[in-house]
Amino acid sequence: MGPRERFRFGVTVPTVSSGPAWAERARLIEGLGYATLHVPDHFREQLAPVPALTAAALATTRLRVGSLVFCNDFRHPVYVTVFDRDAEAFAPIVASLTST
Repeated sequence: MGPRERFRFGVTVPTVSSGPAWAERARLIEGLGYATLHVPDHFREQLAPVPALTAAALATTRLRVGSLVFCNDFRHPVYVTVFDRDAEAFAPIVASLTST
């Protein structure tokens, strides 16, 4: 790490049960200075990871998002591969929406 690079912190948070509350949580996490938000994919009451990550990216301006884990029993490997490819294509769209 160079002398001008900053050390970034991330947080792993289970999602909340409603979209507006989740968007507010993502904005709070970004406001606290975290650089990355990860969500798990487990057997519990929570938003699905892909829509939750999308909502967090749209609700914030610079927060990076990712999944801590995708549960193999929930997600077929092809789905995860397609999501990874689509997430790369989706990033500039999110960036353009949040920069306005």
